[in-house]
Amino acid sequence: MGEAAAAPASETSASPADRFPQPRAVAAVVVADAARHRPVPVSSASAQRALAREAGFRSWPELVQYVEARRGAAADRRARCLAWAVGNDRTGHRLAARALADEPELVAGDPWLACIAGDASKRSAAHAVEPASVA
Repeated sequence: MGEAAAAPASETSASPADRFPQPRAVAAVVVADAARHRPVPVSSASAQRALAREAGFRSWPELVQYVEARRGAAADRRARCLAWAVGNDRTGHRLAARALADEPELVAGDPWLACIAGDASKRSAAHAVEPASVA
């Protein structure tokens, strides 16, 4: 008895992104390599880097640092953002800008962050509450 011939792989199999639910960045790597008909293992470092870049960060450690800082209380997030903003490294400056963009209410009640963010109205409001803190 003859067995039915198997359909070509291109007709029966969906793309790797369709078969396995994956973040878009990792799926893009897999699909691009599948298009060249060669299996390419995706390391966890490559996947992490792709996820970080898709989220707008330059590296996985930068993403982790940002997420861990966002877990704290508002006062802790303000302090971390201020430390990033006045620090010497560009990563901190990027993280501070991202934190202020993602959570603009961080500047409320913090005249230093208001100055860094260039928010004159918030700086004036903070000065009215605590005049000695803003010269």
